[in-house]
Amino acid sequence: MSLVFDGTGDYIDTGAALKAFGALLGSDWALYTWLNCSSSANSTSVMSSVNDGDSVILQLRMDGTGHIFGRIRDDDGNLSNVVTGGIITDSAWHFALLQRVGNTLEIYTNLTAGGTDDVTAVDNLVALDYIMPIGAYNDRGNLNSVAKFIGTIGEFAFYTRSFNASERKILYESRGTHIFTDSLEAHWLFNDKPEGTTAAGANSVIDISGNGHDGTPNGDPVYQAGILRPVRAIVS
Repeated sequence: MSLVFDGTGDYIDTGAALKAFGALLGSDWALYTWLNCSSSANSTSVMSSVNDGDSVILQLRMDGTGHIFGRIRDDDGNLSNVVTGGIITDSAWHFALLQRVGNTLEIYTNLTAGGTDDVTAVDNLVALDYIMPIGAYNDRGNLNSVAKFIGTIGEFAFYTRSFNASERKILYESRGTHIFTDSLEAHWLFNDKPEGTTAAGANSVIDISGNGHDGTPNGDPVYQAGILRPVRAIVS
């Protein structure tokens, strides 16, 4: 299953506890998702959160030209950006992964590597001030100043580890049916209700990691059949 976001008021509030993830960005971590979109509007956000004072930032968003753009910034203003090489605004499903491996920030679409950047200087990371919304840009607590995501998201996951090439291949080819449990912080499959149902209710978008990051829908995102195979996930 998946969730359709209309680009107006739709997003998933991932909860206050996940704000602590910001302080972990100085070590290896990864986030990945499946996306199907047609809008390349600049700053259309898959997931973004910005602290007060324009300090710590974690972003995964469109760059205005149909590419996926990743960014982290620390409390001293040190900044790192990476952009994918492939266009993903073709109304087809694409796997996107952003991760830190040692002192390198990496981004991938499907199994193709995009840009990399040295993040050695991005080392003063603190907890995020505001929630990390899926499908929106949280600009210092304002979720309405920048365009929200337009399209469909098939799953979203955070890890406190990075993935090597063979693991990325498993994630891509399994289409959400293989989940690595090692260092899994949060994982939403968006399969909580039948197709055509509007996502609604506090903590109704279930985090399958067991860490309690159940999401709360805002607006009216709708469950839809997606890229994920409708079988039980294999975990390892």
